[in-house]
Amino acid sequence: MGVTGVALLYATWLSYLLLFTGLTLAAWLRLVVQNLVSSLLNSCIYSTSMKAT
Repeated sequence: MGVTGVALLYATWLSYLLLFTGLTLAAWLRLVVQNLVSSLLNSCIYSTSMKAT
């Protein structure tokens, strides 16, 4: 699922970019930071939930 996951991630980033249509550098950086933070948070939640079971 690695390649599929990467493709889905890029598709999500592209859809966000097209949705917000803010093609400025600030808008792009905001998207990148938002996705990185949410990815780290989801990873942390997943790791914590897997240790509990």
